[in-house]
Amino acid sequence: MKIPISATILLGLSLLAADPAAAAMRVGSVDFHTCQLGDAASIAAHCASLSVPLYRDRPDGEQIELAIAWLPSRARKPQPDPVVLLAGGPGQSALEVYPRVAGVFELLRSQRAVLLVDQRGTGKSAKLSCELPTLEDPFGADSTPEAMAELTAECVTKLPIDPAPFTTEDAVADLDAVRAALAIEQLNLIGGSYGTRFGQRYAKRHPERVRTLVLDSVVPESLVLGSEHGRNLDAALHAQFQRCRDNPGCAERFGDPAELLAQLRNRDPESVPEQSVIHPRTMEQRQARFSNDVLAAAVRLQSYAPETVALLPLGLAEAVDGRPQSLIGQAWLMGDDLSESISFGLQLSVSCAEDVPRLTPDAREAEAATLLGSTMIDTLRAQCEVWPTASAPADSAEPLNVDLPVLLISGELDPVTPPRYASEVAKHLPNARELVAPGQGHIAQTRGCMPKLIEQFVESADLNSIDDECLQNLHPAPFFLNYNGPQP
Repeated sequence: MKIPISATILLGLSLLAADPAAAAMRVGSVDFHTCQLGDAASIAAHCASLSVPLYRDRPDGEQIELAIAWLPSRARKPQPDPVVLLAGGPGQSALEVYPRVAGVFELLRSQRAVLLVDQRGTGKSAKLSCELPTLEDPFGADSTPEAMAELTAECVTKLPIDPAPFTTEDAVADLDAVRAALAIEQLNLIGGSYGTRFGQRYAKRHPERVRTLVLDSVVPESLVLGSEHGRNLDAALHAQFQRCRDNPGCAERFGDPAELLAQLRNRDPESVPEQSVIHPRTMEQRQARFSNDVLAAAVRLQSYAPETVALLPLGLAEAVDGRPQSLIGQAWLMGDDLSESISFGLQLSVSCAEDVPRLTPDAREAEAATLLGSTMIDTLRAQCEVWPTASAPADSAEPLNVDLPVLLISGELDPVTPPRYASEVAKHLPNARELVAPGQGHIAQTRGCMPKLIEQFVESADLNSIDDECLQNLHPAPFFLNYNGPQP
């Protein structure tokens, strides 16, 4: 008897749920084998690869392999529409990011499978590897725009593949090719940060293939990535420092953290000595100068999450007193994590095609006055002059306007994608709802009861089913008054 494709999928999902350690199975036309996800190889999954054209207008030409992972539902009769994680960056691997957000998806696996696809240029999908210094690395090589352009040009000569066809538009086509190969009718998309651009673009191109869309830390399609990083950071720091000023313990211990930051920024660069710094993770010891660039990088990275923001006034006070090792060490630690998790080649392919052409002199001027300054914009422009670049579709910057249920999530104190970005996207969506996580930063889907609210939405595809009262239990982390912790 010939079994219909839809029945084949349901049968396969049931088999996976019943026996996650099955040696191999097929979903649609794709054969999967068992694999493990995470540095500790602690998450059991099924992995596969799918060949897709490097150039979409040459379907029979050069091919690349997309890395895919399938995490089965625990239900005996799973729903046919899986949940898809769209990673951020641009440049993060979905397979590598998944363990960090698995708590969100584990709830959803009670009824649905989870599908992970490494975006082309990341992870194991023809990764565009470029070992470039980052602005966050206090020990990096010369990272002036001119030096970065030279290193980028050198990287291009070493790549085994043309990096131009590695844009969001290409990733959208890849995801739909995976969907078709798996014989799946609809997807539930959950995107974080840049992944929200990916999600909006997929919904714009294939609205009939999207059942629900969750956008966390929202990037409007109209936004030029990087054009407002400095201003958004300054606004978030203002709010965080006001929290310290309003807290008797924090205010008594540190005064005004904004004044501490200003003191550090206004130092004579020639008077800044080198410091001996121990890496918080590897215990490696190196010498570094606590320049204003290192200061800005450290403050920026610590502002992403409430746990690291809680250390910021203490780190600034220590630096003013001549002990900046804490801030430098944090920048070193988080800069390492960033370098390990981001494919900078893919980041350039996306940004050079979709963002840099829309950068304006006004944006650079506005950023120049911020803590971060215009270095990021200047560096990106210099790199894009030597990076092979595709052209973005004319409508790529137009807002998403579809009648799909869309849940938009923001952290109240996000220094990168503030809640107003979600509001901008929501204006064009007739069936959208915004949730703001109090006191939280970038990527709020894992915080408090947010995983449960996402589950409610995906299960019902009904925005009115979400009871968000529990979000009021979320609060920012209390500031550390010393290295033993916050005030009791």
